Amino acid sequence: MRKRKPAAERGYSLLELCISATLFSLLLVVIFIFFRSATRAFQTAVQRQGINADSLRVMDALQQELKRTSADSLVKPIGPRRHRMVRGTDTDRDAVCFLGLQDWRDHRDFVVGTGQPKWNRYWCFYASTDNDSGRFYRIALDFSLTLGTPTPMRQLDLARLVNDVPALNRYNGRPVVTNELARNVYGFSVQPDPLQNDAYVVSLTLQEVRAKRPGESGVNLQKWDTYQLQTRIRPENTFPSLPN
Repeated sequence: MRKRKPAAERGYSLLELCISATLFSLLLVVIFIFFRSATRAFQTAVQRQGINADSLRVMDALQQELKRTSADSLVKPIGPRRHRMVRGTDTDRDAVCFLGLQDWRDHRDFVVGTGQPKWNRYWCFYASTDNDSGRFYRIALDFSLTLGTPTPMRQLDLARLVNDVPALNRYNGRPVVTNELARNVYGFSVQPDPLQNDAYVVSLTLQEVRAKRPGESGVNLQKWDTYQLQTRIRPENTFPSLPN
């Protein structure tokens, strides 16, 4: 009579192997689903953080300098409106330039007695128009004051400073340093505030192709993440005057 092998020495039956393989496959599927969902959630969070950071960087830089300037020094290009048709919608891509200071902490840059700034810098901010997803640029132009009153940027000079290709930007025939502050710019506008004299309404909209959300199918229509900021800024200084 054959002795029955102990359970520890017996192999698995075909049925047991099939059940084990099925359970293991289901476990792998569940792990994959959770992993894909977590990956998409992480990509979405990173994307939102990036577009929010770009928006705040642009608005903080523009608000800080525009608030310190004189409303009479602000100029925008004259002529055809800067804009672009994006997916059937007409959106502004403004440019703006105004006077500023190289160093607001230096007391020598202020007129004795009045405290008025001795304007010695031009600030230019603009959004490119060459692509649906534009770019936002900032230019700081420093100059030395000679006899006469510092004046707002001339239209001819401004036209040479707001090229869609930054390498083409020129001032007095020389290249200038153009800093890129943001990408994926959908719209940018600086308009006079109808409710407050000498104030401006600044609007910035960034738009980026949206990463797929957890649970969305692999094939779907292209969607967009949009982040918009709008603020009212009133320049607080007076018109440029001859420094002492």
